[in-house]
Amino acid sequence: MRVSFAVVVLILNSLGVVGCLKRAGGGGDRSWADPSQMDTWRTAFVDYGYIPCDAEALARMWGLTVPDAKAKYGMMLSSGVKSYELEQKLLFPARQAAGNTNRRLCGLEDNGFAESDAKLIAQSWGIDVASARASLEEKLTWGGRYAVDDALKYASMGYTGGGDAGDPDMEAINSFYNAGLSYCDAEILAASWGIDTWDAKVSLGMKINAGYSMNDIQSTYLSPARQQYTSNNQVCELVETNFTGADAERLACFWGVGLEESKARIARKVTHGGAEDVSMLLKAATSRGCR
Repeated sequence: MRVSFAVVVLILNSLGVVGCLKRAGGGGDRSWADPSQMDTWRTAFVDYGYIPCDAEALARMWGLTVPDAKAKYGMMLSSGVKSYELEQKLLFPARQAAGNTNRRLCGLEDNGFAESDAKLIAQSWGIDVASARASLEEKLTWGGRYAVDDALKYASMGYTGGGDAGDPDMEAINSFYNAGLSYCDAEILAASWGIDTWDAKVSLGMKINAGYSMNDIQSTYLSPARQQYTSNNQVCELVETNFTGADAERLACFWGVGLEESKARIARKVTHGGAEDVSMLLKAATSRGCR
C-alpha cells in the first residue's frame, strides 16, 4: 500500500495540530476519504489491533462517523508513521476525553466480548455482574483491551478473589517494580498517555510479562514519553524514584553539595533516564568513603 508524499506531509502536519483537529471536527484534510482506499485503511486499523471503542473515541474527537474515523487513522498507520506516535498525539487524548464523560463508551458486545465474560469475571473477582461489566468496559475505554484479555484468561483458569496470584493487574505491577522501574517512570508514561499511574504500571508490567525486553520498553515507550515530560520542564521528586534520603546524603558527600541539592540532582537524573548512572555514582561515593 503506497501513499503519496503529499499525503504523508499532510499526516505529519496533522500530528502537530491536534488541537485544530479537535476544534475543526476532523480538520480540512479529507485525503482519507478516497473511496477506493477507505476499506483498505479500515482494515489496517483492525490489523494493528485497535477496536471499535478506539474508533468511537477518535470519531468523537474529530466529529466524524466511526467508519470514517477508522479510515482516517488507518491511513495514518499505512503511511509509515509509528503507531505509538499516533497513539500519543491522537488516540490517548481521545481516550482521555472519552473517559472523562459520564456516558460509558465501550460496550462489551460491541468490542468482541460477551455477557458471559462479565459473568466469568464476576465469579472470579467475587463481585456482581453489573460491577464486573462496568470494570471491563472502563478498561476498554482507557485502552485496556489486553488487560481484559488477561483478566478473562486468569478467570477461565479458575483463579478467584484478590491477591497477586489471581489479579493480573497486581502481577503486572510486581513485574514493573521487579524490572527496576520506579514510580517516576509510571508518572512520566501516565503524563504522556493521559492515563493514571496505576494503569501505566499495569500496562508496562503486562508488556514485560508478554516478553518485551527492557530495551524495547525503554526505546519504544519510555524514551518518547520522557522526552515529552522533560520538554515541559517536569521533574520527578526523590520520593518517586527508587533512591532514598540516605542515598542523597552519600551523594551530597561525594559531590560536595548540600542535601537538598543532592536530592534535586538525583531526581533530575532519574527523570532523564539516568537511574543506572545514579547507582554507579553511589558505588563511587562508597569507594570514596561517603557512607
